[in-house]
Amino acid sequence: MSALVSVDPDATGKARRRRRRTWSDEEKRQLVALTYEAGASVSIVARRFDLNANLLFTWRREARRAGQMTGATESAAALTFAPIEVIPDQGAPSCASPESRIVIELPGGARVRIDGAVSEAALVRVLSALRAAS
Repeated sequence: MSALVSVDPDATGKARRRRRRTWSDEEKRQLVALTYEAGASVSIVARRFDLNANLLFTWRREARRAGQMTGATESAAALTFAPIEVIPDQGAPSCASPESRIVIELPGGARVRIDGAVSEAALVRVLSALRAAS
């Protein structure tokens, strides 16, 4: 891999500029291949070789366009999905438990208490009758 030119201060104490590294096509292919290994990530590879992750992403995109990703590299790059199993609907679980209670306080001090499981249709009829009576 290409060596990084050091940034040592010169005689005046000012830092010298870094020279831009150049990577051969083979080095780029090797680094791109490292990003597709199991458990690897672009950012980890970039840190290990002291380069910007965006540059690695650019090289990966270029390799895909040039058709250089073949065989194991391409299969490693392919998306994989976790298997799922679809279970038939068992019906909606009842939210009413034996100790559930609904208390409706009406104007005038009257209260309607509903204990236990009540069907939705029955509750609608009771509330409609109360609305009509008030």
